[in-house]
Amino acid sequence: MRILTLVFCLIGYNLFAQKKIAVYVSPSMGSVSNESINLQLQLATGIGFAKKFDVGIGAGRDNYNTHSTPIFIETKTYFHSRRKSNLFIYANGGINIPDKNKDPVYSWSIASSNTSGYYADAGTGYTFLKKNKASLYTSIGYCRKTYMSSFEETNYSSGLKSTHSYTYTFNRISVKIGVRIGK
Repeated sequence: MRILTLVFCLIGYNLFAQKKIAVYVSPSMGSVSNESINLQLQLATGIGFAKKFDVGIGAGRDNYNTHSTPIFIETKTYFHSRRKSNLFIYANGGINIPDKNKDPVYSWSIASSNTSGYYADAGTGYTFLKKNKASLYTSIGYCRKTYMSSFEETNYSSGLKSTHSYTYTFNRISVKIGVRIGK
């Protein structure tokens, strides 16, 4: 185990020494659509390896059908990394945190709450206009988010309370444009 740890430390040191690892920040905005078009904002930061692979963590604001905040792990793989423009594929996965309900879902319900679900996004994109340490990119992908909503109601004739839970799944197409800042 110690040998394995030492090997990973030496590889990491070697990559940093050769400047093959770089930190990046990537803000993006886009639209997600299925039946209607809504705004999606994301900010990711992470580490790029040898200009071919990125891995990082991100968060965003998603207004598709319900307002929510996805928190995710981001991965990207680039093809033709030496060119000024290149193709990439990406996959993001994490949790989807829906906003709190301000009012009861129905006038006859007593309390309602939302529970986190999962967030997944995968697709392809194209990086262009590379200059210094920044580049512009656009991407298209398939996105899915889920959450669960529960509400409690009281039957006024019997006085009994009952809880109802619904799981919502939203599938949509996501088109984004963003900037990647970092080597």
